[in-house]
Amino acid sequence: MRIRVNPQAFPAAKQALWKASMKLPSPCYVEIEKGAELVS
Repeated sequence: MRIRVNPQAFPAAKQALWKASMKLPSPCYVEIEKGAELVS
């Protein structure tokens, strides 16, 4: 899955992805491709 969010929405988006990953049968992780310096 790929999503785009602004820095303010990142914590909620990360939580939503984690909850969604619990419903999938394969291992999942969150990877930040762009803007990692904005959410650190």
